[in-house]
Amino acid sequence: MPDKPTSALDLASIHVAPAAVGDRPKPEAAEDFDLQAAWLQRFQSDAAGNLHAFALRLHEAMPERVTIHESKGFFSRRSKITGVTIAMDQHHYVLELAHGRLQASVALVVRNIALSTKQIDPAQWFAQLSAETQQISDYAKRLAQSLSTFMATW
Repeated sequence: MPDKPTSALDLASIHVAPAAVGDRPKPEAAEDFDLQAAWLQRFQSDAAGNLHAFALRLHEAMPERVTIHESKGFFSRRSKITGVTIAMDQHHYVLELAHGRLQASVALVVRNIALSTKQIDPAQWFAQLSAETQQISDYAKRLAQSLSTFMATW
């Protein structure tokens, strides 16, 4: 084995075997990574604002079911929204922003006691919340229709 190079000239004289064609990163893979990194950076910078807007919109739509979590510094006049809890019939959905990342959990609640809490992926959290909101909405529609029918026949 040759001696270790000690100068820039010695480094240039070292022969490195080329990697196999399949070992080299493809240009589109590098572009995909750059795009993904850009989306991640954009999401993290917008996460607080997005959570704030989402929490306020939910609270406006369902004020009796939504609790907004806020934190305020000791000398700060303004508070910032750090999370939101949506209390559905059997589940409480909690979405929080911790260290620039969304953390989502769903608690199974019976008689205002949380029996179990699961941490889940935020995308799954949104899907479950949407499905349960749709179920409650459908129930409310059926109830309103049956009440309307009853009042019309009475």
